[in-house]
Amino acid sequence: STGEVLRSLKVNRRSSTWMTAAFSPTGQHVLIATCCEHKPILADHITSDSSLGLTGISRMTTRDASTGEVLLNFTYHRTVNSADWSPTGDYLLTASDDGIATLWNASTGEALRELAGHSRSFDSLEMASFSPAGELVLTASWDQTAKMWNAS
Repeated sequence: STGEVLRSLKVNRRSSTWMTAAFSPTGQHVLIATCCEHKPILADHITSDSSLGLTGISRMTTRDASTGEVLLNFTYHRTVNSADWSPTGDYLLTASDDGIATLWNASTGEALRELAGHSRSFDSLEMASFSPAGELVLTASWDQTAKMWNAS
């Protein structure tokens, strides 16, 4: 590893703040969450000019990383602070400003489960990630707690 930058990415929108990024387990997809005007935008492919393909406000999209083909569009209502793929690539996990972690079907975009148990008074879930085997989920919040959940 040389530490050399292989590609520099830019967002195709003004006033965007990068929130999180994650590779799919196969490396064929990359998930980038940005926040623009306090609404979530999720981008997950790199275009030939090294910019990101972004979706509309409050919309998440998965795309094939090599072709840019849209695989799935789905919506979410709050800023996504963290996103992770399950080890199998079958599920997505997001942590958001509403204090909730959401488990998504990566093929259909269906929200399968909401993990709510952090204090709502802090109103921000900063991180959610799968364990290496995918059977557990770990969340961390501004309420100064981390919680471990059964992913099934």
